[in-house]
Amino acid sequence: MRKILAFVVFSLWVVGVGSAAQIPSTVDYDNFYKLNEQGRISFFNQITPENRAALVLEHFDRWVEANRTRLTPQQLEQVKAYAALMTAHKYPMPVRDQLLKEVEEIQARNLVLFSREELRQMTIRGNYIPKKAAGSAGNPR
Repeated sequence: MRKILAFVVFSLWVVGVGSAAQIPSTVDYDNFYKLNEQGRISFFNQITPENRAALVLEHFDRWVEANRTRLTPQQLEQVKAYAALMTAHKYPMPVRDQLLKEVEEIQARNLVLFSREELRQMTIRGNYIPKKAAGSAGNPR
């Protein structure tokens, strides 16, 4: 369970040493996903909490829309709770104990409702998901 919790926390707050190269402080979803997984993680470490939240939410929303037809009502309700954690004010460092508790509770429910690969695909480690055409259903929130 701790390993899974660490993965979720890592997915929400990837922090580390930035590269020496100067990069923009913000990036949009499509350009972010042109990077490979390691490049995304490195770049994520260097952008603002607001941009981090925007990227994570955009990816999450696209994942939900791409999978909506096969998700159960319980899964859809759970993704709403998961999305609520993905806001800029939830990216503080160090991570607060209360936030760790929230993440742990949601992750426990996630493990019952989703496969590990589904959970991975919901994070910035997941594959690029093209934007749905105009007129598609809205986001899960």
